[in-house]
Order: sequence, then structure tokens, then C-alpha cells
Amino acid sequence: MAPMAVALLACNGIFGLDALTLEGDAGGSGGTGGSGGTGGSPGTGGSGGSAPALKVTALAAGGGHTCALFDSGLVKCWGDNTGGILGLGDKGNHRGDALYEMGNALPGVDLGGNYIASSVFAGANHSCALLSSKLKCWGQNGSGRLGLGDLATRGGEQEEMGENLPAVQLGEMAIATGVAAGSAHTCAYLNTGLVKCWGANGWGQLGQGDLHNRGNGPGEMGEELPKIAFDASFQPTGIC
Repeated sequence: MAPMAVALLACNGIFGLDALTLEGDAGGSGGTGGSGGTGGSPGTGGSGGSAPALKVTALAAGGGHTCALFDSGLVKCWGDNTGGILGLGDKGNHRGDALYEMGNALPGVDLGGNYIASSVFAGANHSCALLSSKLKCWGQNGSGRLGLGDLATRGGEQEEMGENLPAVQLGEMAIATGVAAGSAHTCAYLNTGLVKCWGANGWGQLGQGDLHNRGNGPGEMGEELPKIAFDASFQPTGIC
């Protein structure tokens, strides 16, 4: 199959990008062909035809890993998997550094239920995905960068993903519409026009006039997580 052009949405524009070897089904291995189909070939099967290739619509590059969002809402990540950064339930099992780990052999990230991702973001050692009305983050959790009220990593064990991966609580009726993932902190732009940040704050990167980390203990997220107080004449329209 010839490489397809992919539009990469970045903060400063849209750039053309050749497709990586990520095409195929929802990330599983090829199944057994049905009537007239070909058995055992990745992404091939059914009644006499091949499954259509999914299209990559966005990429997010972290410190040592990369995540792709497909037009189906599927998320796939590859690279460094220390602590479960890739969200595949097997910490330390890196992907993309050996033959036969990409394409249909690369599993999709289990975000639970019928959730479909609309955006994906990558920090230095963690990843996040925006779903219909939820934000979920996984990977290393030093300083509370996952925003789950603890310091436990997520994504390195099977039982840590899917429905067991909690959504980030940002406040009543608050829905994240944009996310920026940093080295050890994360920020979200909300549907209310507010910006909230959590995680490491050693340089005041959370914008609260102090050096206190947030999101690493109970009672620090949701309504208790303060917004960034911008000048009254300044209204942010997004985050990058």
C-alpha cells in the first residue's frame, strides 16, 4: 500500500507528513479469513475482502515515545514504555525498537467502554487522550501529573487501563477541550474558558503563585484545583 498523506496539527500550523506503518484494524493480529477471505494475514479476513486501512489524523511526540490518533478514535503509542507510558498494560516492554512490533502488531490503547478519542497528547513520560466528555491520562505519575490524586503510575498493568483508568476530575460541569502535557505537569483548557494545571510546580509552572505540586494527593483536583488567574482583560481561547 502506498503511503498516504497525513495532516499533522501543531500549535503553529499544519504540516504534511508521510504515514507510518500503522494501518490495519483496531490493533489486533490478523484473524482467520471467512468465505473467500485470506486467513492469517494482518487486517485481512471476512467475506472475500480486506479491512480498510485506518487513517492517522494526529500525532503527539513525548520525551521518548509517540502516540497516533486514528480517524476511528483509536490511539496507538510506541517507543519508551517505562512505567506503562504506552498504556498497553505491560511496563518496560518497549515498542518500535524491534521487527514486527508496528502495524497490526502494535496494540491500541484501551480507554474503556465505547469511548472514542478525539485528541491525543504526550508529555515527557505520560500521555493523555480527550474523549467525548472525559480526559484520561496514563504513564508515569511523579508529582501527580496524571491528575488522579495520587502518585501511582498507570498503564503498566492490564487492570490499570480500560474502565479502571479514572478520568481526570476538573470540576462540576467542566469539560476539557484542549490539553498541553509538559515534562511533569499537565494543563487543560476547559469549556468554561478556564485553564487549570496540575502536577509538578517546582518553578511555578502551575501558575498559582507558589511552588506546591497539585494532583498528587486527595482533595487537590476537581473543584479544589484552582484556575489560573489571568488579567481580567485577557481571555484565553485555547492551550498549546
